[in-house]
Amino acid sequence: MMAKSVYFDLFAGCSGDMILGALLDAGLPFEDLANGLAALPLAGYRISQHKVKRGAISATLVKVGLEHTVEHDRSYDDIVKLISSSKLSEKVKKQVNTIFRRLGEAEAKIHGVALKKVHFHEVGAVDSLIDIVGSVIGFDLLGITQFYSSPFPLAMGSVECRHGTLPLPAPATLNLIASKMPRL
Repeated sequence: MMAKSVYFDLFAGCSGDMILGALLDAGLPFEDLANGLAALPLAGYRISQHKVKRGAISATLVKVGLEHTVEHDRSYDDIVKLISSSKLSEKVKKQVNTIFRRLGEAEAKIHGVALKKVHFHEVGAVDSLIDIVGSVIGFDLLGITQFYSSPFPLAMGSVECRHGTLPLPAPATLNLIASKMPRL
């Protein structure tokens, strides 16, 4: 069987909502995505899709709504336990754990703590978990095994997060980008 590939053109960055919308536009049935996410032991959210137009381009917008506005931080270990206790396929569990391990290692390096001491704020939130796990489920269901992208856009500016105002790209993001750059 021929490998299926995806190319991310990162001219405007990339978010979980954008990836989920693109997967649905590429043929992933919404019901399959929702059923796959039901394997997670997470409650208090709803996922929806809507067709939108941005200029002359139509696309699918995915929204994750929360029943409660208060979210709790999740440690790296909390996320590993959540994924391990889920009914996701072993392949999806492994890929999701790899993503969170890489994110955790980047955060640990930036904060100068051990991986087990990392607490995810924004990425540990329910909507981010749905974005990440849903994307991996979608890639698996569509049979996508190869990933390519344009260079990551490096811009000036800042972002507000739980740690205050951070420069863009945020330090952990910059750490992830640098870890994949070729060494000279």
